[in-house]
Amino acid sequence: MNNLQTIWANPHLRYCMILLAGLEIAGVWFPGHKAQLDTTSKIITFYAVAAAANSAPPTPPKPPGAPAV
Repeated sequence: MNNLQTIWANPHLRYCMILLAGLEIAGVWFPGHKAQLDTTSKIITFYAVAAAANSAPPTPPKPPGAPAV
C-alpha cells in the first residue's frame, strides 16, 4: 500500500484532502474571500495533522486462504 492509498483509506484525511482541494478552487472563483479561505485551509490542515497523529497504522491485507483471527 503506497502513501496515497494509506491517506485515502483514512476517512479523516480523505475528507480533509477533498475540502482543501475545494477551498483552493473556491479561492480562484472568489478572490475577495481569499483570506477567509486560507484561514479555513489552515484549520483543516491542523485537524488533518491531529487526526493523522492519533490514527493507527493500516493493517496489511491477509493472503487468500489465511486463517481468520
